[in-house]
Amino acid sequence: MVTYARDILGARYFVALAVHHDHYDLWDSSHHNWNSVNVGPKRDIIGEFAASTKKAGLPFGVSSHDDRFLGWFRPAFGSDRDGPRKGESYDGRMTVADGKGKWWERLDPTELYGLPPEKRTPEWEKATMDTWLQRHIELLEEYEVDQ
Repeated sequence: MVTYARDILGARYFVALAVHHDHYDLWDSSHHNWNSVNVGPKRDIIGEFAASTKKAGLPFGVSSHDDRFLGWFRPAFGSDRDGPRKGESYDGRMTVADGKGKWWERLDPTELYGLPPEKRTPEWEKATMDTWLQRHIELLEEYEVDQ
């Protein structure tokens, strides 16, 4: 795909989206269990893009929108206000126990959604930001992102 982009479309570089607002890493993150190697599709998507891009002789970059996840997931802690599921909690309040027998068994939903807003403390937010930084440093270094 990357070679096609260079040869046919005249691309001069390739940038892959490594993590969107959904807080799901598309690489083999050692700092975040919710990633494409651990959960699915069981592939290191960024690694594959990096290798293909370098093979095509193009500079490789990554993009991340994950800095927004703390606010973006706030609705996940709510519930419907009316209708047949009125008051039923959305996914943000799930626990590890809720995953028993499901595709995400043994994964902690709080690692994906964060803590419920009423349980967030300044210390928790700082730890979350520190982990964000570690994940992104790993991303830049492991995949030799061009500057």
